[in-house]
Amino acid sequence: ITLNTPVETWYDQNSPESKKQRRQKQLNQAMTCLSQAIRKQRMVKILIDGDFSDEALSPLKAGFSITIEAFLHLTGKPINGDLSSIDVQSLIDGYDAPACFEGLFSTLMIESRESIKVENLFDEHQLVINYLAQMKMDMDNELKPRIGS
Repeated sequence: ITLNTPVETWYDQNSPESKKQRRQKQLNQAMTCLSQAIRKQRMVKILIDGDFSDEALSPLKAGFSITIEAFLHLTGKPINGDLSSIDVQSLIDGYDAPACFEGLFSTLMIESRESIKVENLFDEHQLVINYLAQMKMDMDNELKPRIGS
């Protein structure tokens, strides 16, 4: 029997530094998604302002889907395939998400009604984007080293 003792540890997934690196990666992924969602949201706004509300529904759905991905990255939850199969209530439990989140999810990701008031959904999606942007800023601040530590 040979007993080998490690001389050096290269990676410890439970070390504070590894957790911080994973968290930073998740925040970076969330920021990428938020940037894409904001771009889609601007496109939706232009279409609505140009009286093309029907045409705005597709980019609104795409933008909200990307927003959900950002939320999953921020909360550290895995992204598994089809986002429409997510249990949205368990997703937002424990977070002070806007009240419209669940209804917006249901309308954009599950239902496929033609007579959707895009302007209202646009405003609700903007609330969710603003919430996630604030959530990301708060998490960034938690990762910053404190003076005197």
